[in-house]
Amino acid sequence: MKKYLNYILYLTSSLGVIASSVVTASAENLYTNTIEINNTNDSLKIIEDSNEIEDLLKKKGIYNENEEVLAVIEIKGDEPKKLAEERLIKREIYTKYKSRYEGTKANAKYTYSYPSGSFSFSKEYSSGWKLNANLGLKVEVLEAALGYELNGSEKETFSYTSNKINYPFTVKAYVNYEKKYYDVYDADLIYDDYIGSTSIERETGYTIKITKS
Repeated sequence: MKKYLNYILYLTSSLGVIASSVVTASAENLYTNTIEINNTNDSLKIIEDSNEIEDLLKKKGIYNENEEVLAVIEIKGDEPKKLAEERLIKREIYTKYKSRYEGTKANAKYTYSYPSGSFSFSKEYSSGWKLNANLGLKVEVLEAALGYELNGSEKETFSYTSNKINYPFTVKAYVNYEKKYYDVYDADLIYDDYIGSTSIERETGYTIKITKS
């Protein structure tokens, strides 16, 4: 199932409008320095303060001191919904939640360099949960234990089209992701058998850098 996030956003600087974009959602006017965002929820954020940009990119492990970053766009999609009760398969397998991790892929998935002018960017990411180890169990059994559809084809799309930028620039898109870790057990009358550990992973969106070339 494809889901589209709609936003209208405008990046501006002392050189004029850097980018205007259309992606998907609802709207409220927010003003941060010279940035105007018409946005309906918190799943899209634009950062142009140099200190905030440096702190964020260092935290994500994608900071490069040789780059002049004009702005960073953070896109985060919603977590997939839990499965409906009638879809759950009843079996005495259950899970215990251990931990959760959020990260950013170290290498940009997309890199585009442009002369001065405008550009368009539209990319999908896989927002559904992927199972990393089934521990010899059917996927349907783990879906019932976790409450999520696993290994599906759910997609979300982020896209925007810019206004004219007055100098050469580069757009780099890094995939954000999250992982959840679980222990899996088989319930027994006397003692529950430990089956093993597994994790599920999904892409949550993009961190997009707009840099001066």
